Amino acid sequence: PISSGFVFLYSDHSLREKMQIATELVGKFDRAFDNAMKHRTTLDLALTDPLTKSYNRAYFAAYLNRELIEMPMSDKIRNVCIIDVDDFKKYNDAQGHAEGDRILIEITRAVKLELDAGDVFARYGGEEFVLFFSESTIEKAFEKADKIRLAVSSCGITVSIGILSVISVLFAPDEMVKAADKALYAAKTSGKNKVVQCVAKQDGDISYVRD
Repeated sequence: PISSGFVFLYSDHSLREKMQIATELVGKFDRAFDNAMKHRTTLDLALTDPLTKSYNRAYFAAYLNRELIEMPMSDKIRNVCIIDVDDFKKYNDAQGHAEGDRILIEITRAVKLELDAGDVFARYGGEEFVLFFSESTIEKAFEKADKIRLAVSSCGITVSIGILSVISVLFAPDEMVKAADKALYAAKTSGKNKVVQCVAKQDGDISYVRD
């Protein structure tokens, strides 16, 4: 949003001098605003996937790191999901890269329609996406992921999803992603087009709870 305001000049200068000062101030404000907008645009480009217009891997890593720093001060459950498009290479080879790009955009739209406020979605690379459910129980995280799986199927392609649910357990961001990726691997090797969820316990053990 762009704000407007007033600048009041109190001095013994003549009206002409005041007008000159005001003109110089407006010029400085204009240049400062232009520089700020350019910086914001550059930052947005650095954190956004150019194809899907969703966040990219760099943004997700930074966000997840911040969440984990706050974890010891909260009993909130953190859920990290990895979504992988099933047989995407075959689809891409058969339909062409333009169609492959189109389906990734469609998948992004389908996923975003299922998200709640506070959820973070990003393209992780290639045909992989990542999700962070900020306010969710273990059960609800699975339900949301399965709704996403069903929503994507309406695009004419399927996805497999791996979830790691964590509560009051210290994890490095890359460890959380790796654990979710193992759940994804379990989904892939057990038939695809499904959700597999694992839960990190207080003692550090990770158990698979549902698929």
